[in-house]
Amino acid sequence: MKEFDVAILGGGITGLTAAQELNKKGLKVVLIEKMPELGGLLLCVKAGKTYVEAYYHHFFVDDNYLIDKLKELKLDKKIEWVYTTTAFLFEDGIYELSAPQHILFFKPLSLLEKLQFIKLMLKIKFARKDELDGITAKKWIIKNSSKSLYKKMFEPLLKSKFGERAEEISAAWFVERINLRSKRSFRGEKLGYIKGSFKVLVDALERDVRKKGVQILLKANVEKIEKKDRFEIIVNQDRIIAKSIISTIPLHALKNFGLFDEKFNQKLSRIEYQGSLCILVSLKKPLTKYYWTNIVRKSEIGAIIEHTNFQPAKLYDGHIVYIAQYPDNTSKVWQMTEEEIWKKYFSELKRLFPVREEDVNWYKVFKGFNAGVIYKKGFKKNFLSYETPVKGLFIGGLFNMYPERSTNLAIKIGKELAELAYRYVKS
Repeated sequence: MKEFDVAILGGGITGLTAAQELNKKGLKVVLIEKMPELGGLLLCVKAGKTYVEAYYHHFFVDDNYLIDKLKELKLDKKIEWVYTTTAFLFEDGIYELSAPQHILFFKPLSLLEKLQFIKLMLKIKFARKDELDGITAKKWIIKNSSKSLYKKMFEPLLKSKFGERAEEISAAWFVERINLRSKRSFRGEKLGYIKGSFKVLVDALERDVRKKGVQILLKANVEKIEKKDRFEIIVNQDRIIAKSIISTIPLHALKNFGLFDEKFNQKLSRIEYQGSLCILVSLKKPLTKYYWTNIVRKSEIGAIIEHTNFQPAKLYDGHIVYIAQYPDNTSKVWQMTEEEIWKKYFSELKRLFPVREEDVNWYKVFKGFNAGVIYKKGFKKNFLSYETPVKGLFIGGLFNMYPERSTNLAIKIGKELAELAYRYVKS
């Protein structure tokens, strides 16, 4: 039996941040992760001379929690800022929309639709987000532009992201997403990246917490959790005692331990997760000259993200591309093998772009069954706080992020969870 002040469930960026913050405060901490390595959705794989994320990642100029964490870990010299390019693939071709001036020459839209688009962007910039939770994105977009603009530009994007739930999504999520991606100069969108991949951040956090005494358990299966005067956790048949628990694991996994009453379980059940399917491909040549291509023509692919149109190709063993799609949790794709998924989506890629089997160096399929949350209209009323009815048990994750999710917010949440757990232990 081992005793700790705080046990943290989940070794993603939120759990690692919480572990580091609690360690700074002098508490004895154990971090429990079921996978063989830390990082969660920041999982990275080797690709040539360096690593690349399993799920595409970048960050924004005002992601201050992430930037401050990199500085704290003396990784600020690893930060690289790049002006990126964006395009939209329609039935009749691909059109760039990287910077504000491109809307003037954006052929898929009529002159009236261009004016409506500009008006919508201005509305988004000055929208009061607290008034948008109770209206759907569809209704808000049409109200502030037109049905034709919605059908042409935004409906395909919402459907590729949320499938049949597209018409339920809140305007608050939509406005925040566009705001994040619309801070563009005439050179395009300025995005940040960590030289060497986000693995550099995960590894630095892991080294820091291990060096300072945090115990990390990998391949750790939590079999049972009970709350008596303290928490008793059975992990790989070993008994751990903790005064407090921070859980960053998906809510349905936490519910299985039977810690909550029916009322709170129902509240947890209202949070619905969204899957993410990423096929990471190394090609012999680029598909386009753009970093991010939104697929707005009819397709089973939501977006193409060409990483080596963002980072130098010489670092990698080929041109690195993400084929991205967001199947709902009832999709048959989750039961398909890696080879079946590859054949399905590569066949679709060939329909969209002039690419052949012999152009492929390698591919890897990554399934993130709980990679996001479905931000439906009225999500705010179901928003979860960090505290639960079980004293000393705190929860944090995607469900605390609204109206958008990010690595930056994951770090913020980790810090705030650590503060709550610290106060509880010391009370």
